Amino acid sequence: MIVADPSNLVRATAIIGETQHSPLLYQGTGLVADANNPLLIEILTASYSAYSHNPDEPITEYPHSAGKSTLLIAGLQARNNARVVFSGSLDFFSDAFFTASTEKAVDKKQKSEKSGNQELAAALSAWCFKQSGVLRVVNVNHHLIGEKSPPAIGTYTINDDIVFSIDIEEYKAGKGWVPYRAKDVQMEFVR
Repeated sequence: MIVADPSNLVRATAIIGETQHSPLLYQGTGLVADANNPLLIEILTASYSAYSHNPDEPITEYPHSAGKSTLLIAGLQARNNARVVFSGSLDFFSDAFFTASTEKAVDKKQKSEKSGNQELAAALSAWCFKQSGVLRVVNVNHHLIGEKSPPAIGTYTINDDIVFSIDIEEYKAGKGWVPYRAKDVQMEFVR
């Protein structure tokens, strides 16, 4: 059993929620994933000193996963927007871990009356079942500079200066569709 530091969580409020998490309890195996998979989301990673190995066998070779490459919880969003969450610990989602207090063995001052497991599990469920982090596009408009509507033939050529406007909305539980606020939206205009 380990006490996972919340600083090892992915920085994505749509996935982990907006609350500050207490330390997380984890008992299970570490996951190994292809780091080059663009669809993979490393939700919770192990610490730099962690490794995953069968505790009943001696370590004769380098473990399959060690350090930050050991995933404790991972997510995947497919190209059709289907989502799945993987965890190497069933106990992570148990009532016992939800209500357990946590304390770091090295730093006794880092004590929490309740683990952050329940809040993280709720946020992961909301993301996985598309109750958070869902976007939709409305009001798409594009045209050449100086014009009011798209070209009659519907195409642009290289070096055309265009105006492109789009409204993006995000689904928020209890609020419905609200304007999406972000500073990292990217657009690819393909001919």
